[in-house]
Amino acid sequence: MDFYDKFKNFSNEHLLEIIENPNDYQPKAVQTATAVIQSRNLSQEEIEAANQENELKRSELENEKRRKKEQIQLIRNKLSVLINNFRPYSDSELSPNKINKYLVVVLIVYVLFQLYQIGALFINMFQYNLLDYISVLFVLPTLYLCVCIFLLFRQNKYGWHLLSFFGIYHIIFCLYSYLKFSGIYSGFFQISQGDLFSAFFLWCCIIYTLNTKSIVELYQLSKENRLTSVSISLIFNCLIILVIFK
Repeated sequence: MDFYDKFKNFSNEHLLEIIENPNDYQPKAVQTATAVIQSRNLSQEEIEAANQENELKRSELENEKRRKKEQIQLIRNKLSVLINNFRPYSDSELSPNKINKYLVVVLIVYVLFQLYQIGALFINMFQYNLLDYISVLFVLPTLYLCVCIFLLFRQNKYGWHLLSFFGIYHIIFCLYSYLKFSGIYSGFFQISQGDLFSAFFLWCCIIYTLNTKSIVELYQLSKENRLTSVSISLIFNCLIILVIFK
């Protein structure tokens, strides 16, 4: 490769950069850069100016590298905080606040899944011109659950009571539907036995979590409060189920 034809158009700064970093270039390239610089008969002031320009570029490059490292480290720190807050296992026992956060996250995922199903249902109903104001009733349980999530996030005890009511309803509904109908089917949607079992298991886990000692203490609930809330939920939800499937 003819370095001279290429290097003769290089700036003084570029040539000095090659000369000052011989390990980064081929020996012949360094020799050619030296020859080109010598042929230009540069004054000491011109050489110093070129060196200062190179030093400025190196400084800017180092600053850019440092900024990138700081940004990467900042992202790592934020991810570390996020993982520490939401990872399911840790060396120490989970705090009530963390358990409450996990519960909120699970419920948010459940709401998103419900919204997806409701959207698909509305599309089918719209295609058959069956979408009317009564269809809004399908959204009410999800809106109810959103209120529960907000109250749980604020660690409000009413969120505990409302979610207990909602969870007990789903447990009774799934169990009754599974035993009596082996699933629910209509022209627009279907709930199979597997779906019912999955929902039953999920809400049993949620109700169990709500009644663990740490969550009960977090919401400052007495045994009498919980028994009253659960008893009322069981009675009302049984009546609701009987009315629905009458």
